This record gives sequence, structure tokens and C-alpha cells, in this order.
Amino acid sequence: MYKIVFFDLDGTLLNREKQVPQEVKQAIRSLRRQGTIVMIATGRAPYFFTEVRRELEIDSYVSINGAYVVHEGRVISETRIPQTLVEEFTTFAADMQHPMVYLTEQKHVTAQPDHPLVVKDFTELRVGLPSYASEPHRRFPVYQMIAHFPEAYDDLYRQRFPELTILRWSDTAVDAIPRGLSKAQGIATTLRLLGIPREQAAAFGDGPNDLEMLQYVGMGVAMGNASKELQRHADFVTRDVEEGGVVYGLRHLQLIP
Repeated sequence: MYKIVFFDLDGTLLNREKQVPQEVKQAIRSLRRQGTIVMIATGRAPYFFTEVRRELEIDSYVSINGAYVVHEGRVISETRIPQTLVEEFTTFAADMQHPMVYLTEQKHVTAQPDHPLVVKDFTELRVGLPSYASEPHRRFPVYQMIAHFPEAYDDLYRQRFPELTILRWSDTAVDAIPRGLSKAQGIATTLRLLGIPREQAAAFGDGPNDLEMLQYVGMGVAMGNASKELQRHADFVTRDVEEGGVVYGLRHLQLIP
């Protein structure tokens, strides 16, 4: 039996309207009643899912793709991007005329809040537009960078910055995090703290940044709306998020009635 379950947010716990379905809320309550630990594992920064945490009464999470890990309200791990690397990436993106957003501990900031791609991508996320700051990459410690450009530039950035992992999350935006950092690393830190072997952990996800997580835990569940590539690496493929995928998957694992 699995003692702990990690859930991605977008496309997993959250449907396409960025809402948590009522049956998912009931499933989370059922898990907790029987003593199963429930955590969120997301690429989002904590301030992007405050309301979801309140809704689900969850205060433990792996956030910013493993850069900021919290257990019962206490930070247990944090990884900032080295300042020299932030400077180099920012200069390169500026030369390419690609706007940037920076995730800091307290907020997301940009020097180009009105850029069409920034507005588009953050409107789709429904987390609010980033605040403005002059040269934000020099004013705040940065946990993750977001660059806005089409997929055709992915390889160029990956070749130029081998120290970073580039994770695409929309047709015009990528996350940039230190290489080796991932949700899986944040999960490993959490499991060591709790003394739970990874074979007794399960995880649900749908995006490219969920691959390492699904491979690391004892039971990796891909949503039906996940890419075929992610599904190939999962232990089980559940239904689409709009078809009760989380509840169906938990029942398949016999974690809820």
C-alpha cells in the first residue's frame, strides 16, 4: 500500500477551467481520513496555488519544479539559480527579444509586464500577471526563470545553457531551472525526512516536468490527457482529467473506495 501520494496541479488536480472538481476534493479527504499523506508537486510557485491549498487543506508541497519544498508549512529545501547564470540567461534572452519572468520567494516579476506573450501565458495560467520591477533579476533571488518564445528556439537555448533544464509548458513559454533539479528531487528530500521508501509513494501527473517524478516513485500514474511519451513511462494510465482521472486512478490503486 502507498503511504504518500503526490499530485501535479494543472491537468491533474485542476481541470481545464483551473478548478478542483468536487469529486477530487472528496477523494483527497478520503485519502487523509485513512492516514495517507497527500502532497502537491508542481512547477508553480507557492503563491500561484494558495487558494488550492486552502481548498484542499494541504500545507505540504514540492513547488517550482523542486526548487522550493515545504512540509507542514516549513521550508525543508530551497534551490536558487546562481546569479551569474541568471545574468547570462537574461542577456541572451534580451538579445533574442524574448521576454522574461522571474519566480522569487514572494512574487513573480518582470521588466516587461505588458508584453503580449507574458500577458497571454499568465492569463491562460489564471494566476495574475507578474508585477513590474526594473532589472528584477538583479533585485531578487531567483528560483526559476520563465522565458517566452516558440518551440523552434528550444534547442538553441538548450545548447547555449547546458547548466539549465528547459521545460516547455505552453506553445510560447518555458521554465528554466538548474539541471538536475526536478519534482523527483523534491520528492526524494521529502521521503527522506518522513522515512518513507520511494516504493511506498505514488504520483499523478500529465506534463513533461512530471516524467522524473513518475519514474522515481513506486507507482507513477499518467493522466489520460498526458502526452503519449509520458504515458509510455508511467506504471498506469488513468482517465482524462475531465473524465475523473484522479478518482479513477486512486480507485485502481485501491487507495479510496
